[in-house]
Amino acid sequence: MGVTPRRIRVALCAMNPDRVSEFELGPRLTELVGRLAWPGMQFERADNYILDRLRADAAHTTALAECEAAIQHAGLRGRLREILIANLLAPWLPPFCNCCTGMMIESKNKPRRSSQDDILFIDTSIAPPVLTNVNGPEGVFLYNSVLLRIEVKSTVTREAVSEFIDASSEIVRMDFDKQPNCKTKFTKPYNILVAFKSDSSSEEWDYEFHRFLDVMKQKALLPPLSGFVSAICVVDKGFWFLKGFSKTERSWYRQDTDTKEDRLAHLVAKASNTAYRAHAERQGRDPSQGLEVGIGSSISGTVFQLPASGGEEVGESY
Repeated sequence: MGVTPRRIRVALCAMNPDRVSEFELGPRLTELVGRLAWPGMQFERADNYILDRLRADAAHTTALAECEAAIQHAGLRGRLREILIANLLAPWLPPFCNCCTGMMIESKNKPRRSSQDDILFIDTSIAPPVLTNVNGPEGVFLYNSVLLRIEVKSTVTREAVSEFIDASSEIVRMDFDKQPNCKTKFTKPYNILVAFKSDSSSEEWDYEFHRFLDVMKQKALLPPLSGFVSAICVVDKGFWFLKGFSKTERSWYRQDTDTKEDRLAHLVAKASNTAYRAHAERQGRDPSQGLEVGIGSSISGTVFQLPASGGEEVGESY
């Protein structure tokens, strides 16, 4: 029995659904597709698949986090939730990066008040980690190799925001160990705050972000657009992040979503992009001139620029 070749629409560019192409399948592939497909079937765009995959992982993480709420020991409960976030992020990092926990040190060995960091993205191609166990995530890590730092809270409070800002500003004041003739100015490790819920009952869209700005203003440290804090994710409230790597384009945005899964999914996407970009920069290369991209480059979403960061609140796709 003969088979008529079918034309299958295939999205060539996940970031631009209008750029599509059609091609003819050979007889054997056509027969196989004919058995599996139905009239009018189209393949899903790649970004839909990846975002749905991230959402599924995020839903699993939030479900497990709710289970951990039954654990009475606050320290153990907190550590288990740190592990949940690390497990969510790890598959989407560059192959030379590890999710670790422990202490970072710089070459001059300056003392730090905050000696324990929940989650660190460590680039082992830059400097070797000093692990307590060869197969474990705990250890001491040279500042040069730290791409990103994440602080995890079960519940975010004003005090927790204050402690996060203090620790982040301390990280920014640390120095890289450069080669003698190196003139390159490297970006310091990015800092992200993740909390599963808030102590606030406010229904205001951007309450957590405004609380963050208020604490920063009281401390009179670096300005919010300086980049030493790059994202805040409160799973049951919202996801806010700094967008734009050049100072003239930099602004804070809110992810336009009201689901926990989407907030965590876009957190993973941002962290993945950040890790790839930071790795290229630490290697002494211009990230904009290479093909290295994180998983965030393969999904789309709508974000809103926040007035507090210097612009009007308008919808924008990225």
